[in-house]
Amino acid sequence: MTSPTEKAVSPQRRANEMYWSTDAPVRAIAEEVGMSRSAVYGAIEPLGTGVRSPEGDADLVFTNRTNREQGLGTCPITGAEVSLEELKDPGASGEHAKGRKGKPSVSLQERAASIDPERAAKVAGIVGAGLGIGALAVKVIRDRS
Repeated sequence: MTSPTEKAVSPQRRANEMYWSTDAPVRAIAEEVGMSRSAVYGAIEPLGTGVRSPEGDADLVFTNRTNREQGLGTCPITGAEVSLEELKDPGASGEHAKGRKGKPSVSLQERAASIDPERAAKVAGIVGAGLGIGALAVKVIRDRS
């Protein structure tokens, strides 16, 4: 029998907790909480790393368990993936140079190279659609005037 506390936890929250606290496959989590696998993936909330981004504007997060295992934090603002090991020891790879205030700095080229191409394509598509809709709205308004 489940306790009243367990009943109060939403399936999405339970799926997120199970995802981060166990090694259970997403399929098993989905079955356990009564959700589809895609719904489980949608319910996963990034897990904080406790480490600031190289720019210092946000805390890095783990977006999935694989990135957590590999020590790759993601900046929630830029989407850039950063090796936590390199942030702890910038001299280890030579990729990060010390910037102002002793923070490791990442060049614009490194940041651009780390952006997920699929995400960039989605953003570009959304921007393009927005421009097209805006241009159409202007044309309709001008034609009615």
